[in-house]
Amino acid sequence: GWSGPEPWGIWGIGPAHSMQLYFNNRPRSDIVVEFRTAAALGEMRVTQQINVLAGGRTIAIWQFTKDANHGERSLIIPADFVIDGPDGPTVEVEFHPVSVGPANAINPGSKDDRALGMALIGMRVSQGLA
Repeated sequence: GWSGPEPWGIWGIGPAHSMQLYFNNRPRSDIVVEFRTAAALGEMRVTQQINVLAGGRTIAIWQFTKDANHGERSLIIPADFVIDGPDGPTVEVEFHPVSVGPANAINPGSKDDRALGMALIGMRVSQGLA
């Protein structure tokens, strides 16, 4: 799931964070989505892997390290992954952190006990719309 919004973005909490992307019309070509992300890293967790799924299928594996944590990561979602939902064309995007744990276990001294995975700072769909 997701925690509450913060001034900079939102933390994904628990073993999976998902979002539903909706489109006015069915995309005619693959969808490119760019995310500004980071992972909860610290003294006790120096790397993180996030498995990214769209339409229930793995489409990317993102690696986060202290030297390559905050940044932009892109997905290409095949147009045929979009389904006709009750509210129009849609695709579910899921983020599955391999390691999830309380922030105060990752960074001793932190008072934050949320099970943090990936931070979502921003996103944009850059092409593929009909």
